[in-house]
Amino acid sequence: YEPRINGSLNAAIEETNAGLASYFLRLRKRFNRVAILLSGGVDSSLLLAKAKEANFDQLYAVTAEFVSHQNPELSRAREVAKILNLEHRIVKITDEMIKDCLTDLAFAFECPPSYFNVVAREGLNS
Repeated sequence: YEPRINGSLNAAIEETNAGLASYFLRLRKRFNRVAILLSGGVDSSLLLAKAKEANFDQLYAVTAEFVSHQNPELSRAREVAKILNLEHRIVKITDEMIKDCLTDLAFAFECPPSYFNVVAREGLNS
């Protein structure tokens, strides 16, 4: 997929939509089970909605709930998953878990296309 930029907002929206659709269709050919990390914000909600359009056999929304911190978007994440009629897994993350997986997290952020995020992996295994 090669984006074409011609300056208009509508064109940018169409290109973004086409790019996401193309990406998820390619992903669908390789995987039938996908988890999208859902913070409850606009970006992750859009990705989840676009992933649903690709008709994966199994699509999960996974949200991290940090035990020692409030997540003001958690209720929105629940609402988005409900609206999209998707299974929503909430993974409780403790400070101990964060300390234990810092190396894995650093590696995942350096290589996001090749490795599942630790939170998503934990969510699928729970």
